[in-house]
Amino acid sequence: MANIRKCSTKAGTRWQVRWREGGSRAGRHRTEMFRKELQAVKFRGMVDGAGQRYPAGWVPGLGFGAAPVEQATALSLREWYPRAIAARPRPSADQKKRYLRQFDIYVPDWLADKPLTEITTEDAGVWVPSLTEAAPAGRRNGGKRATRPAAPKTAHNVFGTVSSVMKQALQDEHVRRNVFSGLGVGLKNHSSKEQVHLDGEEFELVHAELSPKEAELARWLFLSGMRWGEATALQWRDIDYDANMASVHRAWKRLPDNSYALGEPKTPRIYSTIVMPHEMLAAIRIRDPRFQKVASSDP
Repeated sequence: MANIRKCSTKAGTRWQVRWREGGSRAGRHRTEMFRKELQAVKFRGMVDGAGQRYPAGWVPGLGFGAAPVEQATALSLREWYPRAIAARPRPSADQKKRYLRQFDIYVPDWLADKPLTEITTEDAGVWVPSLTEAAPAGRRNGGKRATRPAAPKTAHNVFGTVSSVMKQALQDEHVRRNVFSGLGVGLKNHSSKEQVHLDGEEFELVHAELSPKEAELARWLFLSGMRWGEATALQWRDIDYDANMASVHRAWKRLPDNSYALGEPKTPRIYSTIVMPHEMLAAIRIRDPRFQKVASSDP
């Protein structure tokens, strides 16, 4: 028999009717979501009365007598994904290329080639766990299968991008619901290696073993908290010696061909000014060309 599950979503409380097609264990999982419990109870009765099948005249995700969205669009996920990514104003061109590359690697053909309107919650539920499995069937990487599972952070990011692309399809009325919504919660709980930060004494032990040039950069990273790509992208004009501050405006980015170029910091919040110890700035000031010229012109 069909059953009802109460769900908490961003849009509020919903009631989901769940059953197996035909009532057999081998039948496909089916679900319908309702805003009110009474609606769910009535629909459950219809499913039971129809032998664990959709009642006659019911269009999945739409209701009785509604015109299927398939009549309006036949876009596949592979066709819609690059269009949705290209329409985003904030990501850089390099980031958009990364999104497309991740799609090719982590979204299998059986899902990528499905029309948006035919992708079910079951399909999404099968794909999400596969992100962290080793080389699942259909995964590609430049024409070849990926040989390693996605790292937890990568899996979470890939899922989030695909889900947001489906959300764009919902907003543009290509689909009636986002079947990926809420399925990525488990990915957040996948634990990666715990980050371990050095305390002051531990840092000094490491610092003592470095060459002078390496030691200076290491101390800068330790005191500022900057990423490597941000610290090595600093320019002299980013340093304010009077205010003891350093400003982050750019960072090194790896391109698809594994070369590097300067781009925006990883997140908008990184556009920031960091207070640095006076001693640290005084140590690098002696190499600042702006002050070398001043010094050379002094009598």
